[in-house]
Amino acid sequence: MIEWPAEAHLTSDAKAALQRFKKTAAAAELEEDPRTWRFLSWARSTEPPVRMRLRSEDQGEVTFTLESSGTWTMARREASANA
Repeated sequence: MIEWPAEAHLTSDAKAALQRFKKTAAAAELEEDPRTWRFLSWARSTEPPVRMRLRSEDQGEVTFTLESSGTWTMARREASANA
């Protein structure tokens, strides 16, 4: 599950960037994950690179970047066993 930022506190560009991310398979996968994912940071602009960084309740982190080519990339850091 993803805890999305409150839209009332977002700029129109940030809302557009989050809406674009919501349509990805990666966002759908995190929504289906039994862990809760919270945004650490999100794009304030729609201009690439657009980055979304999330952390799970077990301290795993994932960063999604929309490159200028239109491709989303992902970098993942799994939760440590000591977390």
